[in-house]
Amino acid sequence: MSAIAMPGARPLPHRRSEAAILVGVLLVIYLTLSLT
Repeated sequence: MSAIAMPGARPLPHRRSEAAILVGVLLVIYLTLSLT
C-alpha cells in the first residue's frame, strides 16, 4: 500500500495480476457462501 503512495513508484505488473487473483478468489468464496 505504501509503495503506491510513494511518488514516482509505478505499480508492477505482477502485483496487478496478484490483486486480480485475490479478487477472483474472494469472488468465488462470496459466491460459494451465498449459494449455501
